[in-house]
Amino acid sequence: MKKLLSFALALFLLLSAAPAHSFAADGIKTAWLGELETLACWNAHQNKMDKDLVFGMTLYPTGKRLADSYNSWDVAACGLFPAFDAIIKNEAVIIGLGTDETVGNTLFAKQDSNILTAKGINAEYPEVFGSPETVRGKTILCTFNSNAHMLVLTWLNIIGLSDQDVRLVDVKPEEAFSAFKNGMGDILALWAPDTYLALDNNFVPIAEAKNCKINFLTVLLANKVFYEQHPEKVKEFLAIYYENAELLNKMEQAELAELYSNFLWSFANTDLSAEDAQKITQCQKIFTKSEIINFLNDEQNSFISKNIKNAAEYYCQFNAVSRADKEYLLELSYFKNLLQ
Repeated sequence: MKKLLSFALALFLLLSAAPAHSFAADGIKTAWLGELETLACWNAHQNKMDKDLVFGMTLYPTGKRLADSYNSWDVAACGLFPAFDAIIKNEAVIIGLGTDETVGNTLFAKQDSNILTAKGINAEYPEVFGSPETVRGKTILCTFNSNAHMLVLTWLNIIGLSDQDVRLVDVKPEEAFSAFKNGMGDILALWAPDTYLALDNNFVPIAEAKNCKINFLTVLLANKVFYEQHPEKVKEFLAIYYENAELLNKMEQAELAELYSNFLWSFANTDLSAEDAQKITQCQKIFTKSEIINFLNDEQNSFISKNIKNAAEYYCQFNAVSRADKEYLLELSYFKNLLQ
């Protein structure tokens, strides 16, 4: 397997020379999801703070589709699972962190589900619903190779089951809520902002990522060829992104929530009330550059390395990866080199 660039090098160093890649002559083509990590770039672009560096912002419905379209963008952001796809294929490099999007990742059941009769059967997870008797044989709707998939597997393990004890159905994120609302499945796995659609329809949370003691991060990516050919543009983009991350973190909660709600409607055609938007902005975290450095310098118990390794273990569990790729992802050398 080709040696991949380290996370640390991708974040702080600049390389050169690679095969040809189609890019915008005067700017950077970017790709995003309709999520909080996109807000820092969108805000900069809307207010001309990016100095026309950002040539365009393309919306993708899922991280997988975004990662699979790596030849169509120069810089992008998504969750770790689609990012791992791009990394082991040597198509992209990690250049930074976007958000801690743990809050909002939730499993739901309907109000009449017998799953709600069992709570806290595992004493280490007192807020988690479900038991072998109430869950075995159930149909679970979730998007495979995603945070939702990892949450489902974690939850099943907590209550003493595995994916062999239930029926997992792979559904597209944009179709999952409607399918569940129309009677398909017993359990639904969602993430924000769709979480709030489920709550508004009185579906009942049975397991949340925070209560299952797992964290989900988003990362910033660069197309590998673009990164090697145009390191100065990547560096400039990161400076703009994290400058705006600082600004967003200093905003009053009500102001940030209103901005996020406007962004979702304008960029992702998602109608989310300011109240629900504030629930996300209060709980999800947009990383600043200084916070990333502090995390990375915690050699004994790095929040970042711990959660990336945890995600890598699950990724390898439900993906057919080579032994070399598995060892590489779990070793995290592409990430930990910054500490050397």
